[in-house]
Amino acid sequence: MFEQTIFFDTEAEHESKADNYRFFERHACEGSPSASYLAKPSFRAERAVVRDVSLRGIGLIARRPANAGTVLAIRLKDTQSGMECILSAEVRRCAQQSDDTWLLGCQLSRSLSDAEMFSMLSAEKTDDPQG
Repeated sequence: MFEQTIFFDTEAEHESKADNYRFFERHACEGSPSASYLAKPSFRAERAVVRDVSLRGIGLIARRPANAGTVLAIRLKDTQSGMECILSAEVRRCAQQSDDTWLLGCQLSRSLSDAEMFSMLSAEKTDDPQG
């Protein structure tokens, strides 16, 4: 799964660059840890795979799209470390991937702790969201 962000030099496109700017470095989750989430207002449970994380952001690969601005309750669970948490996040962008999944770029309502970050980055391979 490869996604490329392209910036244009027109004035309108230049102004939108601020929307794509990330303040924290993103780290790929090599083990593709699983997550589940509820989206307002339907609160329908969905499964996803964590693609990447940063201190204040998370990239989820999901089976269904979500509109920018949608608030999610994301449940992360690492069976190796026993870490489990529920995070609140807002979808900032949604992009269809070549395999008909969706990349949800989300801004977390709080920073991840060191333990949460470590757990996501060291998690083992889990189910994919199409299953």
